[in-house]
Amino acid sequence: MGKKFIFVLIGPIFLLLIGTIGFHFLENLSLVESIYLTSSTITTVGYGDIHPESNGGRLFSIFIMFGGIGIVIYTLTFIVNFIVEGELKNIYGGRKMESELKKLKNHYIICGYGNVGERIAKRLRDSKKFDIVVIEKNKQSCENIKLTKIPFIQGDATDEKILMEAGITKAKGLVTTILDDAENVYIVITARAMNPDIHIVARGSSEKVKEKLYRIGANRVILPDDIGAKIMAESLTRPYIIDFMDSMTEEGDTTSEFISVIINGESRVKGLTIRETRLGENYGAFIIYIKRGDKYLNSPRADTMIEEGDVLTLRVTKDYEKEVLEYLGAKN
Repeated sequence: MGKKFIFVLIGPIFLLLIGTIGFHFLENLSLVESIYLTSSTITTVGYGDIHPESNGGRLFSIFIMFGGIGIVIYTLTFIVNFIVEGELKNIYGGRKMESELKKLKNHYIICGYGNVGERIAKRLRDSKKFDIVVIEKNKQSCENIKLTKIPFIQGDATDEKILMEAGITKAKGLVTTILDDAENVYIVITARAMNPDIHIVARGSSEKVKEKLYRIGANRVILPDDIGAKIMAESLTRPYIIDFMDSMTEEGDTTSEFISVIINGESRVKGLTIRETRLGENYGAFIIYIKRGDKYLNSPRADTMIEEGDVLTLRVTKDYEKEVLEYLGAKN
């Protein structure tokens, strides 16, 4: 497409230049008269007061005529194809996107495709385990999303119709990363009203906003500036701890990851101690902590008994993730 576009721009100019030079020397015409005669020949307007007098000029005119017709046809074909293909792509792309959105279930909605939203989308997409859809109202940002082939909706995430289009009632989670606190507050309120069971993570700029977001229904509120400051302070005073934490993330360790599972009443590990589950021996899984109600049991002992309703957070090797989940008989 790039080379064709360049030819469409340069072709007519090049032919006009060749015709002007040719008529200037063959017919002894001035440059203005040569340009005029070349233009008349290319556009097939016909000759009036100026026309070729010599046989060489007439033969050259024939060359210019056919060359002009060829370039004009090529240019028109390019323009028509460009318009038609563009429209078809928009129509087909829009319908395909709409079809994909209707199929989404237990997916995650990302409101805002700024610096934070883009990184969240990339992380979830690269994991290849989660379906996502992005809501973004900025046109240029939407053009950037198109390049990633991530499903998206161009619109305002505070609009109930847009959230409904994103499948809010069937979504598993929603994260709002917009810089405007007021918009984040409105999105959380609206999303919670439309789906009482959805897990909502919201971005905030201060402790005051954080408290408000929790009150109106956010499950988790993140203050990026606060977290960034804490990590930088730890990196300065306790760099080896940060190195260890980095090694436990996907960027530092590509063979293992963290999972959280809820122990239900039918789980085979309910009522067993951690030692009796043999998770470490059989799967190389390590229970980091157990959430029991409002309490957290960090680094639980081997004789700690697993109870119904416990949320286990484990570090497992990716090769055994599926087996561990099946063994625990729990939900992600």
